[in-house]
Amino acid sequence: MTPASKIVGAPAFARDRRVRGAASALALVGAVAFLASGVWRCPFAAELGIGCPACGSTRALWSLLRGDLPAVIRFNPVAPFVAFLLGVIGLRIVWLEATRGHTRDLVATPSAWLAVRALPVVLVIELLVWVARFAGLFGGPVPV
Repeated sequence: MTPASKIVGAPAFARDRRVRGAASALALVGAVAFLASGVWRCPFAAELGIGCPACGSTRALWSLLRGDLPAVIRFNPVAPFVAFLLGVIGLRIVWLEATRGHTRDLVATPSAWLAVRALPVVLVIELLVWVARFAGLFGGPVPV
C-alpha cells in the first residue's frame, strides 16, 4: 500500500503529518470545548427523561476541578477515570499523527496500551454504577 505522502495529488492533510497532528489536536480541543460548553444535551436523557450511564460526567469533572469530591460522587464517580483514559488515548493519537503521520502504533507504549485496555473495563464499571443508582446508591439517578 502506498503511503498518502507518496500519492501525487493527495490533499495536503494527507501529505503532511504536522497538519494531521494539528488537525487532531484541534479536533480534541474542539470536542472537549463543545462538551464543556453545556450546549449539547444527552439524547438519551432528552428522549427518555432519565440519565444515561455517562450523564453527569461534565458536571462531575467541573466539580473535580473545583475540588468538590462529594459532588463528583453525586454526579458521576467514574467520570474522572473515563476522562483520564480518553485524554491519554487522545493525546497519544495527536502525538502519533504529528510525529509519524499515522496511528498504527497507538498501543506501542505501556501507558497507551494500558489506557486502551482499561477503557472498556472502566466503561463497564460506569454502566454498573448507573444501574446501582436506580437502587438508590450514589445518591440515586443523576438529575437531568
